[in-house]
Amino acid sequence: MSIELSEEIYLKHDEGTDCYYLFCISNGKHFSLNKTSYDILMFLKMGKDKQEIAEFISNHYNITLELCKKDIDALIDVLKENNLLTTKEI
Repeated sequence: MSIELSEEIYLKHDEGTDCYYLFCISNGKHFSLNKTSYDILMFLKMGKDKQEIAEFISNHYNITLELCKKDIDALIDVLKENNLLTTKEI
């Protein structure tokens, strides 16, 4: 399965405050993100699959792959609930 962010998603890192944000242009929704969520979303925008993202995050933050996959799934569920991503069968 391929996961893609909506084209109407805009990600921003405010370097002055070191805060991360997600904005949806079409519906005006916005979310504050932590660094890890921002990284996951950037990887999705680059076309990385869930396994690749989980492996990177797991290695980078020294957490188990299983925990990482659960966290990614939780983020993906929030995005789906807010119509901010699409999934495609490959």
